[in-house]
Amino acid sequence: MIGPNLRMQPVLFYLKNNSLFDGISKEELSLITEQFQRVTYRKGETVFKEGDAGQSMFLLVSGQAGVVKDFFGGERNLGMLQPGEYFGEMSLLSGNNRSATVQAHTDLACYTINHPDFMALVGKIPMMKFLNSLTAIAAKIHVCHS
Repeated sequence: MIGPNLRMQPVLFYLKNNSLFDGISKEELSLITEQFQRVTYRKGETVFKEGDAGQSMFLLVSGQAGVVKDFFGGERNLGMLQPGEYFGEMSLLSGNNRSATVQAHTDLACYTINHPDFMALVGKIPMMKFLNSLTAIAAKIHVCHS
């Protein structure tokens, strides 16, 4: 059986190298990784659809996922997600519905964190409070420009 520390190494590696988590200490990153849960998706499976309620973000650790958005009744390809990239953070942070659809182009392995676990971290880690404040400002700007 793989121990919890070894199991979370991919999450810790990607978080340490991700600009979203700049300024957070190694000890704080370890605390964050404990809140992530591993999920997998098969090729062709939809991770989430545009318009779905979103209460979690994902960190892709293996595979590729496509991102598409509905534009005037047709789908527009927005890109391909690669290992190390995160997605779903806009809904996690803002509480808004999903802004695009994400579908597995290959088998995927991801780690996910839900909104309640994320908010618990905001109360414990000063940099997470700052991130949450920036998100609130970004959400207000989004509303003003909608």
